[in-house]
Amino acid sequence: DIKSSSKLDFYFNKNNNTKKSYISFSDTRPQARLSNVFKNVYWKFNNNYIMTTNYKSIFFNKKNWFGRVIKEFALYKDFVFHSKKKSLGIRSLLLRIAYRLTRFIYKNKHIWITFDKLYKGGDNGEYFYQYCKNKNSKYKCYYIINKDAYDYKRLRNDKNVLVFKSFKEYLTVLNSEAVFATHAGSNNFMAFTIGKEKYFRDLFNYDVFCLQHGLTIQDIPQLQNRLRDNTKLYFCASKHEIDNLLQDKYDYDSESLLLTGISRYDGLINKDKKQILITPTWRHNMANTVTNVGSTRPYYDEFKNTPYYKIYNSIINNEKLIDCAKKYGYKIVYLLHPTLTAQVDDFDKNEYVDVFTVTEDQSYEKLLCESSLMVTDYSGVQYDFAYMKKPIIYFHTDELPNHYGAGEINYEKEGFGPIVKTNDELIDLLCERIKNSCKNEKKYIDRCKDFFEFDDNNSCERIYNATIEYFDKKNY
Repeated sequence: DIKSSSKLDFYFNKNNNTKKSYISFSDTRPQARLSNVFKNVYWKFNNNYIMTTNYKSIFFNKKNWFGRVIKEFALYKDFVFHSKKKSLGIRSLLLRIAYRLTRFIYKNKHIWITFDKLYKGGDNGEYFYQYCKNKNSKYKCYYIINKDAYDYKRLRNDKNVLVFKSFKEYLTVLNSEAVFATHAGSNNFMAFTIGKEKYFRDLFNYDVFCLQHGLTIQDIPQLQNRLRDNTKLYFCASKHEIDNLLQDKYDYDSESLLLTGISRYDGLINKDKKQILITPTWRHNMANTVTNVGSTRPYYDEFKNTPYYKIYNSIINNEKLIDCAKKYGYKIVYLLHPTLTAQVDDFDKNEYVDVFTVTEDQSYEKLLCESSLMVTDYSGVQYDFAYMKKPIIYFHTDELPNHYGAGEINYEKEGFGPIVKTNDELIDLLCERIKNSCKNEKKYIDRCKDFFEFDDNNSCERIYNATIEYFDKKNY
């Protein structure tokens, strides 16, 4: 309904007194299109309309080709003379020029982008990427990964794998129509970090779809609120996720939340090799808070003094557990959360327990499929294990409370296994389960069946079809 030479103002009313509102564009929301940094920011949208602002009003005007060129060059001037970091302004200017000069190469191509943790592949992003690559359709999917990641060696000969922060990666993202995000703050995972993204906001014309990293059962609106990435569709594996996400604090409606399963579940097939997997989540107060996008957190000097380290180091070196596993032919694997990768050498080693991080030559899928039983506290990989209907033991010690809210799952009534509170209880129950060949109980199998909408390993297909339907409706 916007007409040329239109203006949009905002007002607020307080105590029956109406005042005009100042307009700001969030530093952490690149989907705002405009920013408060540069005077000549603009956004071109439908049929050559231009949106601009003076931070008191938003203006809409129709511009011909020459008028748009004038706006672009005015913005270049801002980059050079009004950037806090002049070098960043010049580099951004050159990238924008490269985008303009190469636009004809990418125009009318349907480019989809996805990624995982950047320092590790093999998660939801890569699963969906591999599925799309084999579809051989007009939609071309690309996968971003850090060049230093171990998995890059496996993927580097794939022409649609993009190296994080490479020139090709920047241009491909700027020309994309869809981003399948596994983590909130998707622009960071595409190398358009806070500060840098302000130079390109008007060029971000992709729609964001949430593939997830883990299931959204916990209380995490600070990460998963719809407005964080202006998410269009959110792919879920359980009705419990949808019940959680329909709370007002997440800002979703039922049409945006789709029961499809999540993509990595397509690879979850039981290949039991008599292995006990111990894999707790992390805690905010015992990891280094300084981290860069695409990298694991650096070493934390005080880690060995934390209750977390003392508890789990004691468990994996418990003689009773090791003797029981030896007797019945079971192997024990302790898998650190990726956040704690730098702490892997802190744990005492023994001949019978393997201590792994997933940034090594290991895959979640292999460890999960080959394990017979999982011990965890609140880690999201419990759902991967439950998807295969394998037994789980929850270790909820009072010394290590969860750092997220409980969310929608009640571990007593809906959890996929029994709960223990102390090290001794855990060791005793583990030994009992090992003696009984790690058989799962019927009530927990029934809970698994009730929790998941699908168990057919066809999640990627449903996600792909739902996305095609979305674009068909959008372009109708």
